[in-house]
Amino acid sequence: METVNFSGHGCPVSCKVYNKSKEIKHSDKKWFEIVWEKRSWEPGEEVWRVEFSLEREVLREMGLDDVYDTLHNVKRLWAYCTEEWLLMVRPGQTKNRTRWPTHPTWEKIQRAFDRYGDRELNRLGPLVREPRQVKNKERAEAAIAGYMTTYAAWDQEMAEIRRCVYLLWRGF
Repeated sequence: METVNFSGHGCPVSCKVYNKSKEIKHSDKKWFEIVWEKRSWEPGEEVWRVEFSLEREVLREMGLDDVYDTLHNVKRLWAYCTEEWLLMVRPGQTKNRTRWPTHPTWEKIQRAFDRYGDRELNRLGPLVREPRQVKNKERAEAAIAGYMTTYAAWDQEMAEIRRCVYLLWRGF
């Protein structure tokens, strides 16, 4: 197995876990090994990569409207992806999977951005994705209010027209 995809292309959030070592064997990316050796990689060891893809829709739901907001929140985005959206756990004693402990390998992945930037993640607070359903409900409420206002105006006009027709019919 070389690649595992979670979610599909075109989904608002997706993840790809793949064997980077095998990828570079089939390409001219040998310079990766030099970079890895500087970080205590031993030749022959496998390197796996975890990539998340967040579409613009997700970033907007999180209140991240431009590239600068997004870059300032990389730690929070990584925390959302590795703690909320996708999680690897070890089976526990209970049937309730939410209580199973996080796998030690995944804990390392969760800490991938610990030394990124100058702010601690704990002081930033979590990123919260406002569900699309909430946004759609707000839009629906606004639309209904608009329709009701228009209907009331039309109804009032129709009442006025009916009154005039009635008066004309009665001969004033």
